[in-house]
Amino acid sequence: MTSDNSGRIIACAIAPNLEAFDQIIDQMQDLFGENWGGLNLEDALPVLNSRHSEQMDHVLIAIDETDDVDIENIVEIVGAAKSRQLSVTLVTKNLDAVSLQQLMRSDADDFLPYPLPDGALKASFAKAEETPVETKPAAPMMNFDLTDTGAPSTPIPQDASAAPAAPAIEDPAPVAEPDVAAATPTAAAPEAPTFNAAPEPQDVQPAAEPAPQAQPETPAPTPAAPQEAPQAAPSNVQPIAPPAPAPQQAPVATGKDGILLPVYGLAGGVGASTLAANLAWEIQNIIAKDDAKVCLLDFGFQFGSIATYLDVGRSDIGLELLSSGVGLDSQAFSQAVPKYKGKLDVLPAPIDAVPLEVADAEEIAQLLDLVTSMYDYVIVDLPTALVSWSEAVLQRAKLYLAVGEVEMRTAQNALRFLRVLKSDDLPYEKVQFIMNRAPKKTDLSGRSRMKRMSDSLNVEFRWALPDGGKQVLNACDQGTPLAEVAGRNPLRKEIRKIAENLVSVAKDSADVKARA
Repeated sequence: MTSDNSGRIIACAIAPNLEAFDQIIDQMQDLFGENWGGLNLEDALPVLNSRHSEQMDHVLIAIDETDDVDIENIVEIVGAAKSRQLSVTLVTKNLDAVSLQQLMRSDADDFLPYPLPDGALKASFAKAEETPVETKPAAPMMNFDLTDTGAPSTPIPQDASAAPAAPAIEDPAPVAEPDVAAATPTAAAPEAPTFNAAPEPQDVQPAAEPAPQAQPETPAPTPAAPQEAPQAAPSNVQPIAPPAPAPQQAPVATGKDGILLPVYGLAGGVGASTLAANLAWEIQNIIAKDDAKVCLLDFGFQFGSIATYLDVGRSDIGLELLSSGVGLDSQAFSQAVPKYKGKLDVLPAPIDAVPLEVADAEEIAQLLDLVTSMYDYVIVDLPTALVSWSEAVLQRAKLYLAVGEVEMRTAQNALRFLRVLKSDDLPYEKVQFIMNRAPKKTDLSGRSRMKRMSDSLNVEFRWALPDGGKQVLNACDQGTPLAEVAGRNPLRKEIRKIAENLVSVAKDSADVKARA
């Protein structure tokens, strides 16, 4: 994956506006020196379908939200590159969820966000080179007659004794091509697309390429029998089966056994996201002195609000990590996720609403296994809907915090929720019920309703949170935890107690394991 002196183009960067990706240009220059080139989208397919692609090893395609491009065209370019056994790396910047999903279904080998994480591009190319594929022989050096407009279906040597590396081609029959107008043998050849960084002009200005059904312009290896050229053509012009997809990279463990604490709202608007954001911040502040870390994941893929509550930018990095199945390692994750005040790592919901089933149970499980191997505590804000991957979250959770209020919605949904867990033989004993906006001790009627709800569900409300009032709404709108703007708020105090209790229990459990 270094430059050489052969003058060939090792890698190609394709983008509607490559100048907008300064980081890619710098890194490609560092990796390949003068042995790489740039193409726009219009020139990509003609070049990939030409002999110039036989000299390449890697193709990089970069697009962002400002590019008015046809995603199907990008997918077609990926397919053309893969048919030539080239590795394909897609670099995306703030694409909408629909476009991102279309690209995920392409045959690209790797997906990277932009700006590029440190070393990610080099690692992507290195991984592609390690993937076993059919060896491609070096492309034969051809002498192109630039006065011809087409190529004959079979090479016609001028002299049977001439060297096969440079045959003379005469009287070619006109061939209609999808992107080149039909012409007579005497018409001048249209100029093919050229690389931006080609070392020599003749390497990047070939004559028009033959139609896909025509045999390539390679001479027969046996000059005495040119009619058998199709059977004896070099291996690099035979139909090539697409290489097997690169194996998914397993999560890189860091030795931690993090505590997973999902927060689940039994109904909409009961304060589950508020609790998740503030609980994560409180735990981070408590364990900071121990050099421990907390990560907050927003799995509300449609309408998650963690990014708003903590004022971190929304991004589709979560979708890329979940859907691509590549590049899922601790370094890529830690570099990609935003940090609140440089302390709390937050994986926000996507920019646009996407289906909750955008990721399957295996992908969610892989992400959770990775994150719990990197962090001491992982808080997950869950959607109210139960989906195919809900079981994967519950099975990995230490405690499952279910938040509700003193109302019929909470009571009915809690009953349905418990029935589902018991019918599927899931560990419902992990569920810890939390009553938000609980009645005050002086509200005897409210306390009585809360007691009847507990008895009818046959559950205990482990914690009761008071109503924090307008300060809670203001803090959420400002994107700031309660501890930062309303430290004496009663709701903040109770959340702090929950955080201290959870950390204390976790330490006691760790001590017991250490003594065992």
